Amino acid sequence: MSTIVTRAGKGSALTHNEVDANFNNLNTDKAEKTVANTFTANQIVSVTDNTNAALRITQLGSGNALLVEDSANPDSTPFVIDGLGKINIGSLVQYAMTPATPYTQWNNADNQYASVGLTSWQAGTNTQSKLIFGRGDSNIVGDFSNAVDSGDNLGSVHWTGSDGVGFIESASISASVDGTPGTNDMPGRLVFSTTADGASTPTERLRIASTGAFGLSGGNYGTSGQALISSGSSSAPVWNSISLTTSVSGILPIANGGTNSTATATAGGIGYGTGTAHAYTAAGTSGQVLTSNGASAPTWAAASNGTSISQTYFLSQS
Repeated sequence: MSTIVTRAGKGSALTHNEVDANFNNLNTDKAEKTVANTFTANQIVSVTDNTNAALRITQLGSGNALLVEDSANPDSTPFVIDGLGKINIGSLVQYAMTPATPYTQWNNADNQYASVGLTSWQAGTNTQSKLIFGRGDSNIVGDFSNAVDSGDNLGSVHWTGSDGVGFIESASISASVDGTPGTNDMPGRLVFSTTADGASTPTERLRIASTGAFGLSGGNYGTSGQALISSGSSSAPVWNSISLTTSVSGILPIANGGTNSTATATAGGIGYGTGTAHAYTAAGTSGQVLTSNGASAPTWAAASNGTSISQTYFLSQS
């Protein structure tokens, strides 16, 4: 409320400046009074101003700054912007969620309204719709002087469901810095988490590191040569070596890890199978022949006089 200057008693007239100030203050008070109008036709705000906003709403009290409703009055599913800039669509109430209560909420009982669509109509190979998350560490909007650090979370998507009392988180995907960043250098990782049966917060299940490596339940990337082994539908997979007795069926070639695959033959030895393994004979001596012993290992022996050839071969020169 503006101050109005007065004089008490005779001979105490106001100066010209005081009279002018009183008129200005009265006009200011009139402009500051609340105006409540109901319009029955559309209203257009058309302003040419390259500096100031065409429409400015300043909420000095604790009520909402803007409320848009349909023919229902009051509307239970309005569009609301409160005095702090929080946005509610479809509800006057902001509902608590985990891990945080969003400043922008869209609530509706019809799934056609509880959805967001991003559509690009521009031709080209890189004109797709984008959902972009960003983070700075300066605590000042627009100030890039402080770089993020390794391990900082850059953004996340969370799924929650009502447990009959409130919203409980069921799963999430998050992106974090995965290494020391620098100018034009921002290594990142993706982390996939799910909430176990009987729990109320997600646990990390899988991560993709900045190197492309897969990590199980955290930074468990296994060791070189290990394979991802299934533990069935009730447990997470694990990194492990492949067991030739429990993980392999059928015939396993020697070159791919069969029994005695690393055995080294003696010079002049001959390889043979025992039925369960690969083996080699010792080296024979000059003139000996390899003799079969049936299912037993073959041996080198001198050729005997009783050795015969069942077929006659003729050699000719043409």
